[in-house]
Amino acid sequence: GFLFDCKNTLAAIFETGVSEKLNDLLPGENATAPTKTWLKNARAAFNESDLDEILGRLQGSKPQNPQDVLFNPTAPAGAYDAAMIATREFHAMVWAAHLAGEKAAEPLYALASENYRKVPGVGPKNAKLANAAAVSLSLMEGGQGVSYLLRLQREVKYPKIKKTLDKRIEEASGAQGQSKQSMEEQAVKDYGFA
Repeated sequence: GFLFDCKNTLAAIFETGVSEKLNDLLPGENATAPTKTWLKNARAAFNESDLDEILGRLQGSKPQNPQDVLFNPTAPAGAYDAAMIATREFHAMVWAAHLAGEKAAEPLYALASENYRKVPGVGPKNAKLANAAAVSLSLMEGGQGVSYLLRLQREVKYPKIKKTLDKRIEEASGAQGQSKQSMEEQAVKDYGFA
């Protein structure tokens, strides 16, 4: 059942040195973006091999949404707490992924797109996780994640999420010392028609 899935997720996360590093970087329960200190510590903690492992985990995992446990009357005691811990660890992994550079863009985009997807009668599948991926895309050096954020913004149906993505695009632009409009123009390919 669900508790078994959470334990397997936790076990997979804690199998290697990467897991220990992630455990040291757990974000607060209500954190929506990494702090400057968190980013500095993550840069110091992860090497290229660690980041490749993180990307592999992102591509092969199906994280649990703690809300699924909260509203599941058959969930065993402690399942919600286990799901919350697994969620925080997964967020740390998602935030760290941007450090891998351009090769992280597609997996982060796929994660965000999948979790922004509408679930009938519920809303987005897992907006918090999708937002974590959007944050990571906005943190990519050189504004590499902006084109993916723009794609997400076109796909998403929810005005609140569109506004969040707009904020992430602005943050990425500001970090590059450019305006949002100039970053958008750079991100859109002209295919030789300009």
